[in-house]
Amino acid sequence: MDKVTPSDYTDDENITERSIGNVEGDRTTSTLTTTPSQEQHGAIIYCKVSNGYGSIISVRKPRIDVLGNYPVLYLNVSLK
Repeated sequence: MDKVTPSDYTDDENITERSIGNVEGDRTTSTLTTTPSQEQHGAIIYCKVSNGYGSIISVRKPRIDVLGNYPVLYLNVSLK
């Protein structure tokens, strides 16, 4: 998750421990469930994976919009 510097990945927060992964054949699927805090308002979520041939970063990078005490986050990413 990136809050301040979208072009610099070295200061990002790793939220992988909040995800559940499933491997079937040559396909890996991960599901992330998180409830963003007010401090994470404006942060960007993206997916970075490594498949043994190099790193892949998701094209879609939704921004978290925390509305009062009710966070709203829509993210559906499929990497092939």
